[in-house]
Amino acid sequence: MKHTYKYLLILSVFFLPSSMSNVFAQSYDLKKIDVELCKIYNDDQQIRRKIIKAMQNPSIELISLNNKKDSIDTKNQIYVSELLDNYGWPDNLSDTANRAIFLVIDHSDQFYSVKYFEMVKEKADQGIISKSKAATLEDRILMRANKPQKYGTQTKIDIVYYVTDADASKNQNVTYIWPIEDPEKVDKLRMSVGLQPINTYIQQLEELYKTEVVWDKNLRVRDFKAKEQK
Repeated sequence: MKHTYKYLLILSVFFLPSSMSNVFAQSYDLKKIDVELCKIYNDDQQIRRKIIKAMQNPSIELISLNNKKDSIDTKNQIYVSELLDNYGWPDNLSDTANRAIFLVIDHSDQFYSVKYFEMVKEKADQGIISKSKAATLEDRILMRANKPQKYGTQTKIDIVYYVTDADASKNQNVTYIWPIEDPEKVDKLRMSVGLQPINTYIQQLEELYKTEVVWDKNLRVRDFKAKEQK
């Protein structure tokens, strides 16, 4: 009886991986993967368009939308990380599907952004995604690590919330360019990866966010941290 129990235990351990949750365990269907990634792209962009619109008049709705965004990002991250960990970045995907993979990595937490950064750079070098996207991800990783960014793609939004509807008209936000490592060389670096000059970028952000965008070259990372603590 003891031998039988030991034999069954060995079998259960041996077959454990096949019982683990894996959305790709049954088959690898490139067409289905492409369709799912396109859906992920649309979900990612739709919620962010709603947030940008809500930012023009910050309210409780903006908090709700951000919570929904976090939920969508988490679900998308699970799918894409299982895809990349099991099969790598698939070849022959549509442009939208490739953009979806990048966006999920770009919007994921710091651990996953760093984990897949080299994969993003490789795809940028191959022309699968643009070099500007790899530069954007690099800047985001640096900002999250409380370091100056290189290309000036990342911003910090300072939002003042008034909880009651009566005070909602007082809500306001200001967008800051996160500190840049070398402000004097940033346009040269941006040009090298296909990004527009930073002043043009700032104008585009102001039109998109309908708010002032501040780039203070004298601001340091510690200034932002001190503001957050206050």
